[in-house]
Amino acid sequence: MRHNATDFIDLHDAQGNRWGRLTHRKSTKSVVTVTAMNGFEIGQVHQENIVGKVRLSISAQGNPIAQVRAADMRATQFAINDPRGTQIGRLIKIGSYHNWRPFARPSKAAGRYVVDLATRAPEPLATMLATLPIAVDLTMNVDPALSRSLRR
Repeated sequence: MRHNATDFIDLHDAQGNRWGRLTHRKSTKSVVTVTAMNGFEIGQVHQENIVGKVRLSISAQGNPIAQVRAADMRATQFAINDPRGTQIGRLIKIGSYHNWRPFARPSKAAGRYVVDLATRAPEPLATMLATLPIAVDLTMNVDPALSRSLRR
């Protein structure tokens, strides 16, 4: 992935039908936009900080609908909070971020996640939470030195 560029990821259902797209704008702080096939913006995930524990905000139509905060510097467990700060769920990374590939060019290490919610989330929050693991991986870009990139 190139710094200061834009990446697109198409989202498909189990039958292979495309239902949306993630657009990842990279700058000082990453922004991931989720768009439906009709071009309607469902919401955005914003990187709030570049140093310290990871903090992300989720918004829809310009209004905050959730916050995601890493529990520690390793960024393997995240609390998902509503705008008032009440925890509504957790995002748990299974495995580690490093991806050792000695003979290949550097690449992002994709992770596996579990999204654990206390109750069923309303739309558009439900869609945003379904795409959250991808947004976190895009935001947590891993550089060749196997550390979180702070140059974004």
